[in-house]
Amino acid sequence: MKNVQSHTLLESLMNNHKELGSTYTEKSIGTTIIFTIDPQNLQTYHRTNFRDYGVHRLRKKAFCPLLGDGVFSTDGSFWEHSRALIRPTFTRVNVANFPAFEIHLQKFLKLIPRDGRTVNLSPLLDDLFLDTSTEFIFGESVKALDKSSDEASESHKFLNSFNHA
Repeated sequence: MKNVQSHTLLESLMNNHKELGSTYTEKSIGTTIIFTIDPQNLQTYHRTNFRDYGVHRLRKKAFCPLLGDGVFSTDGSFWEHSRALIRPTFTRVNVANFPAFEIHLQKFLKLIPRDGRTVNLSPLLDDLFLDTSTEFIFGESVKALDKSSDEASESHKFLNSFNHA
């Protein structure tokens, strides 16, 4: 909890993996938590033996208000159904669609001032995330990087709400 409050959670997890390896466990309030970045373990968890692992109640509590009942907050048959709905999005063809990513990356780079002044990249990275992820998932971008479009204005409202949640 301390790492969450000090905004160092990712750094702490990264350091733990460096020190303890790609997979390690911790005990927290009587529960064993498995931390892994090992590709084979992740594949086993997500593809092969997902029935053997449940979603922790704290994860459900954290994700349900934001994302509803879905892949990140359910398990069992409901999780299977949710996963089947999004599976086509993650085909090798879609995941390897680098030209679509390149278009958004070039728009992002054009928005960075070239005069050497300090710039806050956070909003631009948010826009890059929105454009690439919506193109990837829905096949069409919300055009967040196109600053003059109406879609960009709507996408910023969405992103602000998402970040607030």
